[in-house]
Amino acid sequence: MPVIDDFVRTLRPAPVATMVARVLGLSKRRTIETRYGRFSVNPMSRFGHKLSTLGEYEPSTTAVLTRYLEPGGTFIDMGANEGYFSVIGSGLVGPRGRVFAVEPQARLQSVLKANFALNDSHNVELIDAVI
Repeated sequence: MPVIDDFVRTLRPAPVATMVARVLGLSKRRTIETRYGRFSVNPMSRFGHKLSTLGEYEPSTTAVLTRYLEPGGTFIDMGANEGYFSVIGSGLVGPRGRVFAVEPQARLQSVLKANFALNDSHNVELIDAVI
């Protein structure tokens, strides 16, 4: 129902859109497979919509990561949100590298853990803090 999804996504104020999406069952998390990994996303969020429709999110930032992160390196993802860049960084630094995913929002902790598990990102340490 792309037309309904687009309509709900443009509703304002945003809390109304969230409520309508929840009532219609549009905001139920789905697992999306991308070339960078698998992600549990809310298809009604900006991140979830981009990943669902384009298969990637912020390609210019991804390009910077792929250019500079090397096996055995360390990556700090400040404001990890749903862990997209942490997962990419995890793969790039490999099992001998480390990723620190910093995210203070309590509502995102379970999402981050799910996305790290979906991608076997065992080298990621989740830090629940504001920096």
